Amino acid sequence: MSDRVDEALSAAETQPEEAPTGGDTFGSRAWAAVSYVWFLCFLPLFFKRDDDFVLFHARQGLLLFVAWLFFAVMGVAPLLGHVMRHIGVLIVVTISLLGGYHAFQGERWTLPLLGRLTQELNDL
Repeated sequence: MSDRVDEALSAAETQPEEAPTGGDTFGSRAWAAVSYVWFLCFLPLFFKRDDDFVLFHARQGLLLFVAWLFFAVMGVAPLLGHVMRHIGVLIVVTISLLGGYHAFQGERWTLPLLGRLTQELNDL
């Protein structure tokens, strides 16, 4: 019986430690949190393509950037465009702050309104 224990201990000592996965390191979490600053979402998309955790949040940041652009264009529309722009930007800013917080905590938080689109981007 002691031979089995010795073999198990020696096998455990020789196996290399696994590298931390996405969201486990401070760098991954910081890059993911930066993804929610609208125009900065492109940086992780180009420079951190090997980290799934960062890409998950960068895609969500990209969708929020597109939503922000949509509401900025809506502000030009007559009548309710100005009001729609302010309400939309407030929603986008709030969701961006929540996303950045969850990304920095190392969580894969899905956007409440655009989560399905993010999943479709992951499948591409």
